[in-house]
Amino acid sequence: MIQICRKDKEKVYEAIRTGKIDAAEMSFPNLIDDIILTLKRRGLPVA
Repeated sequence: MIQICRKDKEKVYEAIRTGKIDAAEMSFPNLIDDIILTLKRRGLPVA
């Protein structure tokens, strides 16, 4: 399994249309990921 994240939606849609991507799944960031990223942005040490 491979997970790919892209922010350029048009490139992703084109890859799906041309068959370069044959499956996709919607997901939402985990709460803990958001917490850790917020701590890091604010300069707090993250182990």
